[in-house]
Amino acid sequence: MARCLALPRPPSSQLFCGQKRHWIARELEKINWKRSGNVWWLACDLHSIKLLASLNSLEKMRIAMDKVFGHAQAFHMDEHVLSGIRKLKSTFYSKEPLTDGDKTEIREQVDAIINYCGKLAITNQPDFKP
Repeated sequence: MARCLALPRPPSSQLFCGQKRHWIARELEKINWKRSGNVWWLACDLHSIKLLASLNSLEKMRIAMDKVFGHAQAFHMDEHVLSGIRKLKSTFYSKEPLTDGDKTEIREQVDAIINYCGKLAITNQPDFKP
């Protein structure tokens, strides 16, 4: 079943159709969609780094690393995430070719970042149900 966006209840004085529609529009304006986009692309680009490393597509992997750092900064991720991304970039950004050991290490570092971000997301959403 799809999850719905939970909005606070409108005041009872705004239950008339036109007023309720304006209230809903105001509530939706409060959501910072830029940040939700950054979260989405942070996750996608982190997974891309692993895939691109395994395919030896190093130039695209570097682009994904740059994008990941930008998304993390835009979303104001904590220093633990930013330092993990910096470590990943400083270790593998200029390394060519990647060994199988390097690819394993990239996978492990990216998975650690993803897992940490997941834990942050869950602890910051009290009503989260897996």
